[in-house]
Amino acid sequence: ERRGADSLVLRSADAALGLSVDVDIHLSNGLMHARTRLHNTGPEPVLLVRCAALQLPLMDWATQVITAHGAWAREGHELRRSLEGGFVGKTSRLGRSGFDGPPGVTVCEGSTTDLAGRALGVQLAWSGSHLIQVERLRDGAAELRVEALYEPGEVVLGPGDQFETPEALVAISAA
Repeated sequence: ERRGADSLVLRSADAALGLSVDVDIHLSNGLMHARTRLHNTGPEPVLLVRCAALQLPLMDWATQVITAHGAWAREGHELRRSLEGGFVGKTSRLGRSGFDGPPGVTVCEGSTTDLAGRALGVQLAWSGSHLIQVERLRDGAAELRVEALYEPGEVVLGPGDQFETPEALVAISAA
C-alpha cells in the first residue's frame, strides 16, 4: 500500500494464526525509516519471541562491517571486520545502551574511508537490549537484520492488541 511518494506499507496476514504484519517504510530527510507492526486478529493471546524492525538484502559491494565498541572512558572504538561467510553481530543484553557502543552498524566496501566510498549505516532508535546482524548467506547474498530483544514473556499480544517495533534508520552514502 502506498502512502504518498515517499512511503510504503508491506502488508501480510495469516488468518489461521490470527496475525497480520505491516512493515512501514518511508523516506525523510535523506533517511529510510522502517518499523514492523504486528496485530493479533485471532481469539487467543500471542507470545512474541522475536520481531525484526527491518530485514534488508545488501548490495554486492557490502563486504565489510564496522561496529563501535569500548568501555567506560574508552567508548566509540571502531572495529572493522570482513563479511566473507557467516555473520557479524552486535548484541546488547543490558536492557540499555552502554559504553560498548550504540545499536548500529555500518556496512561498506573494502576501499571505503571516512571521506570516500560506498557505505550503508543503520541505527535502531532504541535504548534497550538489541541485536544487529549482518550475514553472508551460503549463496553469496548478504542481508542485514535489526531488532530489539525482549525478555521471555515480556510481550504478549491479547486478542485485538498491536505491537510496534522501534524504528530502524538507514542512510546510504554516495559512491
